[in-house]
Amino acid sequence: MKVLSLVRFRDGVDPDGAWRAWAEHTREWDSRDHPQIRRTVLTLFAAAPGESRPRFDGMALTEWSSEADFLSAAAWYATPESAAHTADLARFLSFEDMATSVIADVRELPGPPLAAKP
Repeated sequence: MKVLSLVRFRDGVDPDGAWRAWAEHTREWDSRDHPQIRRTVLTLFAAAPGESRPRFDGMALTEWSSEADFLSAAAWYATPESAAHTADLARFLSFEDMATSVIADVRELPGPPLAAKP
């Protein structure tokens, strides 16, 4: 099961520091508290031309071993045991500005063929 989370760093937090903290959190905390995660890819966004800041600062693509494991982890965040994990995330992420979606399907399509050189 794949899950996509769009994140925004907390206002006032250095973006480079938040990027490093996010990677560190994922390596340390998620590997310990969510061993059912098979793979995580973090992506940092840049502002588009004319933007002072992107709408989201980055995204995490997380692959879980099963839907049940993902749902169990989501329920875990409502328990007292998750407090330290959540507090670490709150150092750099804005929970109010986060959007998470489950990926239903993926199709990889080839790009157009490279133009032949004369």
